[in-house]
Parts: sequence; C-alpha cells; structure tokens
Amino acid sequence: MPPDDVVQHLVDTYFTHVHNQPYAYFQEEHYRQLFSLMLLPKCLTFAILASSVRFSDHEYFSGRTHDAMEGYARQAWLCVLSDHLTVENEPNFHVAQTTNILAIIDFTGESEGIPKKQTLADARQAGRTSSGWLKIGLAVRICQDLQLMNEPNPMLPIVEQEERRRVFWSVYLLDKLVSCGRARPPAIADEDCHVQLPCEEEVFRTGTWKQTPTLHRLLNWDADLGEIRGYFTLAILVASALRRCARYVLHQREIDDTLPWDSRSEFAAINSFLLLIEQHLQVEEVPIEDIISQNKLPTGTPDHQVVGHAVFARIVFHLCHCLIGHPFLLALRLKNLKVKAPASFLSRTYEACCDHASKIPSLLYRAQEAGCHVDASFYAYSTCVAGSILSMFIHGKESMGQVPSQQLLESIKHSLEILDKMGHFWDHAAKMVSVASSQIMQL
Repeated sequence: MPPDDVVQHLVDTYFTHVHNQPYAYFQEEHYRQLFSLMLLPKCLTFAILASSVRFSDHEYFSGRTHDAMEGYARQAWLCVLSDHLTVENEPNFHVAQTTNILAIIDFTGESEGIPKKQTLADARQAGRTSSGWLKIGLAVRICQDLQLMNEPNPMLPIVEQEERRRVFWSVYLLDKLVSCGRARPPAIADEDCHVQLPCEEEVFRTGTWKQTPTLHRLLNWDADLGEIRGYFTLAILVASALRRCARYVLHQREIDDTLPWDSRSEFAAINSFLLLIEQHLQVEEVPIEDIISQNKLPTGTPDHQVVGHAVFARIVFHLCHCLIGHPFLLALRLKNLKVKAPASFLSRTYEACCDHASKIPSLLYRAQEAGCHVDASFYAYSTCVAGSILSMFIHGKESMGQVPSQQLLESIKHSLEILDKMGHFWDHAAKMVSVASSQIMQL
C-alpha cells in the first residue's frame, strides 16, 4: 500500500477520471466517509488504486505506473480469493464492485504473447480477455446471489439502496459491452432486470429517494420521455440496444434466416429499436456542447460525473449503427443467406453506417474541445470500429476514381488522434493506434 497522501491522491483521481465513465459504484461522499473510517475491504481499496493510477501524474509513480497498476490489481484479486471466496466467507456487495473493476483492468491490460503483426481485430481483442471474462461472470453471479437485479430492501439507507442499483447496472453495462467480442454472449437478460433504473446524479448526491421506471418500461414506444431520469439511464438503454446488435451481427449469423430488408426481420426490429433510443437521446435536437455547458461545477469546469454518461450513451448509439450496417458483417450474412441484396437497401444501409462512423470521432473531439474527459476505455473500441469503417469507404471511393470528402478524411484524422491520446492511458488503445496507423493511413 502506498503512503496515505498518495492513496488520497488516487482516490481523488478516481472520482475525476474513472467514476461514471461509465461505471458507477458509489456515492462519492458516502465512499469517502467509509474510506476515512477504514470500513472498506482491502480488495476494493486496491481495485480503486489499480483503476485510477493510470491517470495519475504523481511523482510517486514516475516511470512505474504500469507496474503499480498490475501490482494493485494483483493484490485486489488475492484479497478477493483469500478473504471472500473461502468456505468460511461469502461474497458480498463490495466483492461485486471489486470483481467488475478488475475485469475492466484485465480486458484493457497488456496481454502476453502479442504477435508482432496484428490486425485491427487482434488489437480490439487485446488484453487478458479470458481472465476478464471469468471475473465478469463472477460479478454477475454475485449480483444474482445478492438479488441485486431486484429492488433493494427498503429498510436500507437511501444512499445504500441506490448504490446497490448502480452496482447492478454497472455490471449490466460491462456485460453488454464485452459482448462485442468474439464468442462473448451476454449473461444478463433484460427480462431479468426488475430493479428500477438509476436516478439523476444530482438527486443521488443529495441522498434523496426518487421513483424511476424499470428497463422494461422504457423499452416500449408508449414510454413517456419525461420518465427518463438522468444520463446513466440513457447509457443503460443504449447498452440494451448494443446487446441486440452484437447478438445479431456477431453471435447469431446462422439463426435468423429472414432477409434483412424484410420488415419482419431482426434487422428491421433492431433499426426500429434504435429509432426509439434516438427519440430518448435527442441526438439531433440537443448538441453535446449544450449538455456540457448546462452541467458545470461552481468552478466553471464540466461536471464530468454527469456529462460522462451523456457522451457515452451517444457514442454507443452511433456504434450500434456501425455494427448493424457494417459492410463486412452484412456481407457475411448475405453470403450465408446466399442472396443478393437490393441495391437501394445496400445504399441506404452503407450511407447510414458511414454517417454514424463519422459521428463517433467527431463527437469525442467536440466533447474534448468543450473540456470534457473522454477517458472511458470503450471509446477506444468504438473509435477503432469507426475508423476501420471510414477506411473502407475511403478506399472504396478511391478505387472508383473518386475523391473522398473532406469530412471523411477529417474523421479518420480525428480517429487516430483520439486513439493516440487514449494510448497514453490504455494498453489496448495503444495497440489499436499502432495497427490503425499502418492500415488506415495507407490512403
């Protein structure tokens, strides 16, 4: 364990760069109170240190940030095994928090035996995926054992009730995000989520209770827009859409044999669902700059814990369109169906895919320019997917003797800049920018 002042620095760093990006496990005031009273288990403390040290500029970690992160993560996991997963002890609420945090570190960390020659797919799979996958599974089972998918005991303090909800929804989020990997189907079904959605961040900070709808309630067209309570809820809604997209394009290629342009197909159902999500997000009506300017601290800086979920929800929304209309993935499905798609269907689908791919780096760039932190590890994956799609369209235009638009070229440039910046903090992003630079920039 580092000196007390360094530990305090890392806790501060956590709530600046990690909390609500997009995972939310605590009310900050409540966490700091428990931390000061030394009421938190060692496994959780080490996990917090491991997840925040990558963003630290403290001289204590000069030249050894990566080693410190690996060391703290290892200690956190050993504490889980020795203190909570024995015959005498049962996993508790804090172990669910810890294992989810450690799973993120594993998925985004440096893996052993990386081949010298990589593709973008290899880079997107970087990290200790098997270890991370197992930890996510453990977090899911602990949540289920603790019945976190149901409403908490009303006798608990209001803050603790909301923390339990947010831990479940954070595990839900990670479960859906990793389903974008090969052979990584999600473990939590939307139908099993009976706990109400998170309240607004401002309400949570005051420690007051507020009724919010369930996920099932908001997955219907008759849901009232006024029922949306905060950007964390929007992030969860979009994650539900991502689950359907990933299942369709990555995990169900041989199950749905309905032609994509058939109104009864899963492709059509997903696009309808994305229209519902778009209605909730108000992507076109409310620019991200307006959201950031409306959510600022007394110091004048953006309230990162609020706007983080707003940016994240929009990025994942655009990613959904990238996946559902991805030229390569769509071509695989059509090949399996042994059919030729109508030209108008392909034209509209590819146009929408390219448009949403351009919006991912554009949104992240604009958010950065407005002073927002874009530190979520999943942004690297989203940007990489967007960049690879944009590269396809640029190469396609050049192969036909056409000049790519300035917007396409600018989007590619922003994609590489974003990956390069994220590579200073995330190992998987560093691998992505290395591979993408050699493949995308050969234009």
